[in-house]
Amino acid sequence: MAVWGDGELSQARGRTQCDRFEHHAACDGQHRFVVVLERDVVVEHTDRLQKPAHGHDGLRQFAPFDDHHRVPGAFVYRTQVIHPAGGAILSPINGTSMLCTLCAASPLHSGAAAIAAIAASYGGILHFLAEFGAAYACLLYDYFHLFVAPTKLKPVLVLLLALAVSSTVVPAFVNGQCVPGMAMTCMLKNLNMVTDGLAVLRSIPPNTYYTIQVEKLSVQSTPSGAFLTRVAEFTDVVGFDSYHDPTLQLPAGLTLSAIYLYAARPLREVVIGAGEMNLTELSIYRCALESIPATIGNLPLLEQLTISECALKSFSFDAFRGNLQLRTVDLSRNAIQTILPSNFIGTQVMLAIETLYLSYNLLQNLNMIAFDPLANLNMIDLQYNSLTKVSADRTVNWPALEMLDVGNNRLAALDLQWLSAPNLKRLILSNNLFQAIPPRLRRFPSLQLIGLGENNFTGIDLAPLNGLPMLNSLDFSANPGCRYVRSSRPIKLPMLTTLYVEYCALVRFNTSGINLPTISFISLAHNNFSTVPPLGQVFQSLDSFSMADNPLPCSVLKARTEMLLSGKMIMGPPQLSPNDCPYGSVMIKDPLLLCCKA
Repeated sequence: MAVWGDGELSQARGRTQCDRFEHHAACDGQHRFVVVLERDVVVEHTDRLQKPAHGHDGLRQFAPFDDHHRVPGAFVYRTQVIHPAGGAILSPINGTSMLCTLCAASPLHSGAAAIAAIAASYGGILHFLAEFGAAYACLLYDYFHLFVAPTKLKPVLVLLLALAVSSTVVPAFVNGQCVPGMAMTCMLKNLNMVTDGLAVLRSIPPNTYYTIQVEKLSVQSTPSGAFLTRVAEFTDVVGFDSYHDPTLQLPAGLTLSAIYLYAARPLREVVIGAGEMNLTELSIYRCALESIPATIGNLPLLEQLTISECALKSFSFDAFRGNLQLRTVDLSRNAIQTILPSNFIGTQVMLAIETLYLSYNLLQNLNMIAFDPLANLNMIDLQYNSLTKVSADRTVNWPALEMLDVGNNRLAALDLQWLSAPNLKRLILSNNLFQAIPPRLRRFPSLQLIGLGENNFTGIDLAPLNGLPMLNSLDFSANPGCRYVRSSRPIKLPMLTTLYVEYCALVRFNTSGINLPTISFISLAHNNFSTVPPLGQVFQSLDSFSMADNPLPCSVLKARTEMLLSGKMIMGPPQLSPNDCPYGSVMIKDPLLLCCKA
């Protein structure tokens, strides 16, 4: 099972949440599940779980099963479910782990629901994907179903459609009464705001639930405007599973702190009243908006804005001149072709935006002068556009920028002489059309990571990287036509610790003139080497290097027995039988049997 979600997950918090279920440990004849939830890696600034081209072993991959919401800074989790009779369904990996127990009547569906119940306590979880053998059983939870936000001493109201998981987990609804559900949820089958809706909400015990989940909502005319003002008496946050009106009205004086619309396909207009507003987050998904709302500036406290999977075609940062607290903007998955120049240019007005998502749009030729008002920008995501050119006719100053991601575009060249970004740490250029390392990277002395995988390199010349004192990780993997690594002039990278050149066609690594005094790991796996380059002799700090899945002769491996046994040279997992090696094998030392070329 994979869990895709956002928000921090701490061991202490996980332990507390799991304790709620410990009293079920006896199980009274039902199936008892022990659930281990482990954190794997941070997937930063990505929309969906996707398989990297060079397939690192550290992350189990699942194809996206739903074209769903962006989750910036998402954590990927794996779980292990242990049943006394059935054993492990899916093995966990190393990481922060929480162990919980829960009872259920059915070993399959309720087992998945049990994990969902526990994981729900962490909040912000989006998807669960359970793997049972070769088949997949899918439980789809949207963000709003599991939202946890104890921001006030009153329940958080989430208006949505209830999702039945299992009759043993979700009790039958009782009209007009709150039915306790998982993750401290109050479930209501109907809420009629025309008749007794307010009375029903007032009857819910205070400080008892995080979420109120409504299957069917009835209102006088529209689920916005006056309705939002009324429900704000009970909640800080309102979310809609499906929003069916063409207009969203946010009246002046609204005390809500966050509004989420997860499927708002008819929505074409957002009208925001002028006056005091407490709203700090507005998220709208799957809508028909073609432009940034003209009244967005009437939300002076807004910190996060998401308009994703909608119909935006262009915008200017002038739209946010009234949102001086706005720090995160997500306009991914629209149809944006143009970012219009800002009238802020040449003025002292600077926006507070730190994180900007523009992936999955239709940008091609991008003039970065349009981004000039973003002096506080820390990260910009331009993945999955159709970029062929990124340029500016004068300097753009981003003193706080740490990450620039233009991966998965059509860039064949990139000259960043227009960019002043002294704190740039991560430059992602993967899956483009580059044939060489871009020039003038020495302008960015803080660079720590450069990703140039999945491009069109025929050979790698490391010389343009000279003068990068903080660079510690390089990835050139999945350049299928790349045959060599070298440096055309002497180069020293004093902080480089890892170098990946996997899944290429390398036959040669010329170490001459390359000084890597702190390198600890080099992976040349999945290439065409027939000899072993002298990496261990040249780079004294090297702990290990991988030559896995190269056509190395058996005699070459046998001659390096000591290096293989010490772990200095890695050739992948040992084989169980010579029959597992189609081209030959060598016994290094029983039971270390390796495949090789006879």
